[in-house]
Amino acid sequence: MKYKSLIFLLLIFSSCESFFDTVVEIDPPAHTPQLAVHAHGGNANGGEVKIMVSNTFGILEDVDRNLLDSAEITLSTDGQVFNFTHLNSNILEDTLQLSDTTVIAYSFGNSYFRYYSSDFIPVPGKKYTLNVSHPDFPPVRAEQTAPYEVAPDSAIYIIEAGNDQSGDRTSAVDIYFQDPPGVENFYEVRIYNYTNYYYIDVQSAEPGSITSDLDFVLFSDKVFDGQQKRLRINFYPVDSAGDPSGLVVRWRSISPETFKFNEAMIKYFNSVNNPFLTPTQIYTNIENGVGVFSLYHETLIEAKE
Repeated sequence: MKYKSLIFLLLIFSSCESFFDTVVEIDPPAHTPQLAVHAHGGNANGGEVKIMVSNTFGILEDVDRNLLDSAEITLSTDGQVFNFTHLNSNILEDTLQLSDTTVIAYSFGNSYFRYYSSDFIPVPGKKYTLNVSHPDFPPVRAEQTAPYEVAPDSAIYIIEAGNDQSGDRTSAVDIYFQDPPGVENFYEVRIYNYTNYYYIDVQSAEPGSITSDLDFVLFSDKVFDGQQKRLRINFYPVDSAGDPSGLVVRWRSISPETFKFNEAMIKYFNSVNNPFLTPTQIYTNIENGVGVFSLYHETLIEAKE
């Protein structure tokens, strides 16, 4: 009986070994290439819109990190058409997984936008239509309504703003503004150190805030609609001595679509390296493609002690 059991076990292990040696070929998920368009426009720098045009790839395909040439772009409103300049740009550095079947190349930063218009000043409340076509892909379009200006009244720089949970010193900027009542508003806040030329990594514990490692904070006014509001933005001291360098708040009123896209990006980067979180679906408002067409109204205000 013992010999029979031994023979049976040997047969099992032999079968397992041959199983693990077997290579199972899996067909890649079906994927139809589409245009990926990222267009961001507003009143910054006297009015501008920047557009990055690439394309999607299958999840198992090699991703080409170069932007597309030969794209035809039309941006218009009420018969007014804006002209674009073709710019040289860098190779895209990162990739975004948009779904179980689709991935795109992507990067942050002005040097990655290939198409640029310097005569675009969005009029609040006006609707703009973006059309993009390319010989190798189906055309795409998107619409966006320019948000209204909501400007801060003041920004107060607080050098000593207490300690964080680890006991490290923090600084803060308190931003005071009047939120318009009866309409849903969305805001994006960055703080720029113009003495040393960099954006500061910021956080906020305010209700309705969404923070990230992408150096900005998002706010929705759902919890303070129509209020005279103070928002606190926290960060670590700008240098070891805590010496007050020049800080400027870059405050943007953004469209709902811009908020949804940025919120999805934050959740994506929070989950992409965490095996316990489900990867986030990236929001898009590009019809027949992927990406985002976003508009904003920007106000710069110096943070003073």
